[in-house]
Parts: sequence; C-alpha cells; structure tokens
Amino acid sequence: ITNRTVGRYETLDDLVRATAQGDAALSFRIDRGKTSRLSFVETADGDGVLILSLHHIVSDNTSLGLILGDLIALLTSGTLGDAPKANYRAYAQWRERRMQATADGQIAYWQRRLPLAVPLDRPRTRDHSPVGGSVPFRIDKTLTNAAASLARRNGGSIQNVLVAAYTIFLHRLTGAGDLIFGIPVSDRPEGFDDVAGYFLNPLPLRVKIAGGETGEMLLQQIRDTMAELLSHADQPLARIVEATNPERFEGRTPLLQTVLDWREGNPQLDDLVADEQPQPEAYPLDVATAPFDLALSLSGQEDGTITGGFIFDYASLDSETVAA
Repeated sequence: ITNRTVGRYETLDDLVRATAQGDAALSFRIDRGKTSRLSFVETADGDGVLILSLHHIVSDNTSLGLILGDLIALLTSGTLGDAPKANYRAYAQWRERRMQATADGQIAYWQRRLPLAVPLDRPRTRDHSPVGGSVPFRIDKTLTNAAASLARRNGGSIQNVLVAAYTIFLHRLTGAGDLIFGIPVSDRPEGFDDVAGYFLNPLPLRVKIAGGETGEMLLQQIRDTMAELLSHADQPLARIVEATNPERFEGRTPLLQTVLDWREGNPQLDDLVADEQPQPEAYPLDVATAPFDLALSLSGQEDGTITGGFIFDYASLDSETVAA
C-alpha cells in the first residue's frame, strides 16, 4: 500500500487522478505473484481515496464486483463474509479436464481460422512497443433502444447488433470481406458465482461480408456464427494459438489484432454503488498501453445508454484513422 498526501497538488481530485494514472502505467510483476496494488490518497483531516489496481489475469467484470464488495466489507466492519464453496484452483482443474476431453474435434476447427490483418498507418517492427490511445464515445438511450428492438425482431441480442456494427466498421476500415476479431466469452461454470478470478476466454469470431447484404442477413449470419463459436469454446486462446501457430510480434497478442468487448452490466457493482459509503468509482484514465492494434470496449449502463470507446496502438494507428 502506498500512502500519499495532497502536497503540491491543488485538489484531492488532481492527486487522485495523477496517482491513478501513474499507477496504471506501472507493470505488474506477475512472475513474483504481484497482480494488484493499493494506493491511499490522504487529505489533511484523515479522509481520502483508496485506489485499487488489478492485473486482468486475476479479475473479470463479475470478479471486480466481488473483490470490491469484500474490500468495502473489510473497511467498514473489519470482517468478511463466508468463504466461497469453490476456489479458482478447482476451476483450473475443471478447465483442464474439459479442454482435454474436447481437444480432438475443436483443435481441427480452430486450425481453419486465420487472423485478420488490420491496415496500419505505420508498419510494425519486430521490436514493436505499443503506446495506448483511446477514442471514447457514448450511444444515447434512443439509439440503444433502437438497437435492442432490431435485435428482438431478428431473434438475437443487442450484442449481435453491436457485433454487426463492428463488422461493418472493420470492413470499411480494412476493405476485407473475410473478417476475424476477438469476442471475450464467459467461462464461469455453475457453482463459481462467488469466486473471484479471470473467467473469460477471448475467441476469434469469423464473419464474411461482401457489401451487398441487408442488415437482417448480416444479423442472421452473426447469430449463427456466434452459436458456432460458443459450441467450440472449450479450448483456451493459448491452445488455439499453439495449434494455429500465427506470426508473432513482441508486445502483441498472438492471432487476434482486434477485439470487441461487450459488457451488459455488473449487478454486484450496481449494488455497491447503491449502498452507503465508501462508494466505489471508476476513474477514466488515459490509456498507457494497447494489447491489440484496435479494440472496442462497450458497457451497458443503468440509464439505458451504452458507453465505451476504441483503444488502439498509437505506434501503429492514428487517432484520426480510428475516429473516422
């Protein structure tokens, strides 16, 4: 835990933002088991803000609510609730058994998948060092409702509509008609609802678009391909990378160059925000790095809107390219 006081900063908010931004730029020493950090920004009267930073390898969206709930309970009452009946080690063992049981059929399926090459403003080198950039945006309630209505009319979900929109965006950006991008799939089995950890498996989704399809045709294809992807989701991305052996670059995620991450919401976090102090709050920060050339992260909000934005690699793409 790092303790800091307002000092040379004019306001507490200035110090909190500077501390969080500086912490986000620091690497985690996961080889030494260091996957989280706490910083306390203190005011003159002893109040302050506790900043929690987590490596993604130990947390997903659901787990974040569980971790914050335990942390708030510890701060307010000095005690934690009952320990979960399961644990992450049991999940890892279950995952290994399922992976081995489905390997023969699913590995062959994934070997037919090829990565999408995003056209870059600057060529990537072997010693490529990614620099994060972002373009935030908000989808208002009217447009979100229209997307939900379109999904219902076509027997799908709002995620299907967002995937279709991202497919069209990538088609216009790349000019390619055979697109592959990552979709994080929940891998949290029954009985592990109260276990914190990383329960996501980003998988490559393949969509073909010629340019003459109607919206209904594209949504139908996406609904079918999403169902196909989920039926082959037992192999982790690392195993798929091993089987397909794509070209690798330092500082880049193998196989996937672009990802769409959709989060419908987090009931655990919503419940925490509705409770009394201390209140958890997400601080928007400048992006320090970029694991993909281009990623779109979207999250449904309680007010019926969708917020998020593009995260991209400044070393390869310009913000004007992404914003266009």
